[in-house]
Amino acid sequence: MFQQQYLMWLAGIILLVVAILSWRDSANPRRFTTGLFWALYGLVFLVGDWTTQMMSSLMGSDAAGTRMLHITIGVIVVVMALIAGFGGVRLGRYHQRSDEEKQASAGRLGNKLFLPALAIPVVTVIGVLAFNHIPGLQDAVFGPGNHATLVTLFSMMVGCLIGWLVALKLTHEKPVQSMQETRRLLDSVGWAFILPQILATLGLLFTSAGV
Repeated sequence: MFQQQYLMWLAGIILLVVAILSWRDSANPRRFTTGLFWALYGLVFLVGDWTTQMMSSLMGSDAAGTRMLHITIGVIVVVMALIAGFGGVRLGRYHQRSDEEKQASAGRLGNKLFLPALAIPVVTVIGVLAFNHIPGLQDAVFGPGNHATLVTLFSMMVGCLIGWLVALKLTHEKPVQSMQETRRLLDSVGWAFILPQILATLGLLFTSAGV
């Protein structure tokens, strides 16, 4: 059965690939710290129940293992904050086409350029409608229970994959170039990319503290 953890693992793997590409980018003056920042962020997504179980077995109890895991994630977040605070995330070189090549490609593709972007919301809506109106489809894919959030995330993931494949077909680019573009966008946004997750965690802390 498909689980939400699989989506987290996918995000973590993508971030680790971005980290490796950053480390190999000699044009980036802070390539080691940039790569470390994204690698640590990817590690957070890769942490799952198996990590908690492993630490619990090492520490001798579930409570101690969970506490150690929380401390480890907290240390990772602090290290990421230090890297970002000291300007450790910088732009590099992303093997992009020249301006002339971009204009020629845009002229050749025309309005077809919108197809990959449109595929994401269209497939997401179709997926959500299908899971909510086809009897037994949710249970077949996700197992018994209420999976409202997972249905949306799964449908969006399929939409992103289809949009990615359409983009590769239209542009005749290699998959590695899409990872370079992913790295360019992440480096451009920088540390602000993690703000949604940090704010969500802060909200959980306030809730747990009764604020």
